[in-house]
Amino acid sequence: ADKCLATAAGGKVDASGCAIADHCPCESEWRNHGAYVRCVARVSEQFVSTGLINQVQKDAIVSASAASACAVR
Repeated sequence: ADKCLATAAGGKVDASGCAIADHCPCESEWRNHGAYVRCVARVSEQFVSTGLINQVQKDAIVSASAASACAVR
């Protein structure tokens, strides 16, 4: 039941086969940069709670999303 067939092999994926970037794609129609970062933070927290990543990894992922140019207008 892989819902994200284009996810790179070897990446951390959830039960639906999707990575954080699949749930929160940079190229989406975000209202603003904050909405994108909130999505990454929320999905990353779900990955922590299911044991896919740890808190340090989550913090690094969220920091990278905040520093990205995704949804910056």
